[in-house]
Amino acid sequence: MNGWRRLWVVACFFIASAWVLFGIEKMTTQSDLDSQFQDVKESYKSREREIQQGVAPRESVFDRTLGAKTVPELWQGLCKEQESYRAKSDELRMHQLKQAGVLLIAWAASCGLLYGAGWTVAWVVRGFKPKKGQV
Repeated sequence: MNGWRRLWVVACFFIASAWVLFGIEKMTTQSDLDSQFQDVKESYKSREREIQQGVAPRESVFDRTLGAKTVPELWQGLCKEQESYRAKSDELRMHQLKQAGVLLIAWAASCGLLYGAGWTVAWVVRGFKPKKGQV
Protein backbone atom coordinates (compact mmCIF):
# COMPACT_ATOMS: atom_id res chain seq x y z
CA MET A 1 0.00 0.00 0.00
CA ASN A 2 1.52 3.33 -1.01
CA GLY A 3 1.53 6.47 1.10
CA TRP A 4 -1.56 7.98 -0.52
CA ARG A 5 -3.66 4.90 0.18
CA ARG A 6 -2.43 4.87 3.77
CA LEU A 7 -3.44 8.51 4.04
CA TRP A 8 -6.85 7.56 2.65
CA VAL A 9 -7.25 4.81 5.29
CA VAL A 10 -6.36 7.26 8.07
CA ALA A 11 -8.79 9.85 6.63
CA CYS A 12 -11.55 7.19 6.51
CA PHE A 13 -10.90 6.45 10.18
CA PHE A 14 -11.37 10.13 11.05
CA ILE A 15 -14.46 10.33 8.86
CA ALA A 16 -15.87 7.28 10.67
CA SER A 17 -15.19 8.97 14.01
CA ALA A 18 -17.06 12.07 12.85
CA TRP A 19 -20.04 10.00 11.66
CA VAL A 20 -20.11 8.09 14.97
CA LEU A 21 -20.15 11.33 16.97
CA PHE A 22 -22.86 12.73 14.71
CA GLY A 23 -24.86 9.51 15.02
CA ILE A 24 -24.63 9.45 18.80
CA GLU A 25 -25.92 13.02 18.90
CA LYS A 26 -28.82 12.42 16.49
CA MET A 27 -29.83 8.84 17.37
CA THR A 28 -33.42 8.60 18.59
CA THR A 29 -33.62 7.40 22.20
CA GLN A 30 -36.39 6.40 24.56
CA SER A 31 -35.95 9.68 26.43
CA ASP A 32 -36.58 11.55 23.14
CA LEU A 33 -39.85 9.67 22.70
CA ASP A 34 -40.78 10.25 26.35
CA SER A 35 -40.12 13.98 26.00
CA GLN A 36 -42.20 14.22 22.83
CA PHE A 37 -45.09 12.37 24.45
CA GLN A 38 -44.85 14.58 27.54
CA ASP A 39 -45.18 17.64 25.27
CA VAL A 40 -48.26 16.07 23.66
CA LYS A 41 -49.82 15.40 27.08
CA GLU A 42 -49.17 19.01 28.11
CA SER A 43 -50.89 20.33 24.97
CA TYR A 44 -53.89 18.09 25.69
CA LYS A 45 -54.06 19.27 29.31
CA SER A 46 -53.88 22.87 28.12
CA ARG A 47 -56.69 22.24 25.63
CA GLU A 48 -58.77 20.60 28.37
CA ARG A 49 -58.49 23.76 30.48
CA GLU A 50 -59.53 25.84 27.46
CA ILE A 51 -62.56 23.61 26.84
CA GLN A 52 -63.61 23.89 30.49
CA GLN A 53 -63.27 27.69 30.25
CA GLY A 54 -65.30 27.77 27.01
CA VAL A 55 -62.47 28.91 24.73
CA ALA A 56 -63.01 28.06 21.04
CA PRO A 57 -60.60 25.56 19.49
CA ARG A 58 -57.59 27.15 17.84
CA GLU A 59 -56.94 26.69 14.18
CA SER A 60 -53.26 25.81 13.99
CA VAL A 61 -51.16 23.33 12.10
CA PHE A 62 -49.24 22.72 15.33
CA ASP A 63 -52.36 21.96 17.41
CA ARG A 64 -51.98 18.30 18.38
CA THR A 65 -55.54 18.13 19.72
CA LEU A 66 -56.95 18.45 16.19
CA GLY A 67 -59.58 20.97 17.23
CA ALA A 68 -61.38 18.75 19.77
CA LYS A 69 -64.44 20.56 21.10
CA THR A 70 -65.36 18.36 24.05
CA VAL A 71 -63.36 16.64 26.78
CA PRO A 72 -64.34 13.12 25.61
CA GLU A 73 -63.19 13.97 22.05
CA LEU A 74 -59.99 15.32 23.52
CA TRP A 75 -59.21 12.23 25.57
CA GLN A 76 -60.09 9.99 22.64
CA GLY A 77 -57.41 11.84 20.67
CA LEU A 78 -54.95 11.45 23.55
CA CYS A 79 -55.59 7.69 23.59
CA LYS A 80 -54.61 7.59 19.89
CA GLU A 81 -51.47 9.58 20.69
CA GLN A 82 -50.66 7.14 23.49
CA GLU A 83 -51.07 4.18 21.12
CA SER A 84 -48.75 5.92 18.66
CA TYR A 85 -46.19 6.50 21.44
CA ARG A 86 -46.31 2.83 22.44
CA ALA A 87 -45.88 1.72 18.82
CA LYS A 88 -42.87 4.02 18.41
CA SER A 89 -41.41 2.70 21.68
CA ASP A 90 -41.87 -0.88 20.51
CA GLU A 91 -40.22 -0.12 17.16
CA LEU A 92 -37.41 1.99 18.65
CA ARG A 93 -34.67 -0.65 18.34
CA MET A 94 -35.49 -1.26 14.66
CA HIS A 95 -35.55 2.50 14.03
CA GLN A 96 -32.14 2.85 15.67
CA LEU A 97 -30.75 0.03 13.53
CA LYS A 98 -32.03 1.80 10.42
CA GLN A 99 -30.36 5.02 11.55
CA ALA A 100 -27.10 3.14 12.13
CA GLY A 101 -27.38 1.61 8.65
CA VAL A 102 -27.82 5.04 7.11
CA LEU A 103 -24.74 6.27 8.96
CA LEU A 104 -22.75 3.26 7.73
CA ILE A 105 -23.80 3.95 4.14
CA ALA A 106 -22.95 7.64 4.56
CA TRP A 107 -19.48 6.71 5.87
CA ALA A 108 -18.85 4.30 2.99
CA ALA A 109 -20.03 6.91 0.48
CA SER A 110 -17.78 9.55 2.07
CA CYS A 111 -14.76 7.25 1.85
CA GLY A 112 -15.63 6.33 -1.74
CA LEU A 113 -15.93 9.98 -2.73
CA LEU A 114 -12.62 10.76 -1.05
CA TYR A 115 -10.93 7.88 -2.87
CA GLY A 116 -12.48 8.97 -6.18
CA ALA A 117 -11.35 12.56 -5.65
CA GLY A 118 -7.81 11.38 -4.89
CA TRP A 119 -7.79 9.13 -7.94
CA THR A 120 -9.04 12.00 -10.13
CA VAL A 121 -6.36 14.38 -8.86
CA ALA A 122 -3.66 11.73 -9.44
CA TRP A 123 -4.99 11.13 -12.97
CA VAL A 124 -4.85 14.84 -13.79
CA VAL A 125 -1.32 15.17 -12.34
CA ARG A 126 -0.17 12.16 -14.40
CA GLY A 127 -1.47 13.91 -17.50
CA PHE A 128 0.91 16.84 -16.94
CA LYS A 129 4.02 14.68 -16.44
CA PRO A 130 6.13 14.17 -19.55
CA LYS A 131 6.16 10.62 -20.85
CA LYS A 132 9.43 8.69 -20.87
CA GLY A 133 11.29 9.37 -24.07
CA GLN A 134 9.64 12.80 -24.45
CA VAL A 135 11.40 15.90 -23.25
